Amino acid sequence: MNLVRFKFSRGEDLKYVSHLDQQKMFQRAFRRSGIPMAYSNGFNPHPKLSFAQAMAVGLTSDGEYGDVELTADVKTDDFLSMINRELPNGYHVLSATMHHEKPRALNASIVKASYTVETLTEADEVSIQTEIISYLEQEEIEIEKRNKKKKIITMNIKPYLQEFSIRCIKNHVVTFDMTMRYIDQKTVSPSVLLASFEKESGISFDSEQLWRVHRHELVLNE
Repeated sequence: MNLVRFKFSRGEDLKYVSHLDQQKMFQRAFRRSGIPMAYSNGFNPHPKLSFAQAMAVGLTSDGEYGDVELTADVKTDDFLSMINRELPNGYHVLSATMHHEKPRALNASIVKASYTVETLTEADEVSIQTEIISYLEQEEIEIEKRNKKKKIITMNIKPYLQEFSIRCIKNHVVTFDMTMRYIDQKTVSPSVLLASFEKESGISFDSEQLWRVHRHELVLNE
């Protein structure tokens, strides 16, 4: 087996690309690059290319991961130069590692994800910091969500929260740092966390006018 696990970034230029379009974009880039991608068997073969998880539309990131299986060895430096030459502005492969034995699946390897989130508020930094302390001191932080059967269930999101803090406020733009754990391949999104905090604290955040989410890193346990 010749499997390359690669780390890539997505910038502002392409943050509204859907997961399906991202897959197609990488497939085209691999084909044009000349990298010997492996294909599945059967009537309708498809490239053996996968990503750690679907990126939310509007998300920028410095730490996404993908796997691509090759039919031959390719030097890491060659792989990086060949694929980056074909990717559009906004995507960039940062690093790559060749595996000759199948590694643990990407989704099963994710331990946590770190984010920076920006939105608007009329509240001051001291008030928000005070409310964050109270919010995190709760033994359980419950939200309501729909399960796969469309039933409303209660979920405790406290175990998923590793970090939730305010970095700064400038011109009513508040910047949060968040780190979310993955438990049994499940996690909590920044939007769910902020909606929960808004409800518990009574502080309003105008996510309609400004809502920037940047994922710094998906941390893998390989």
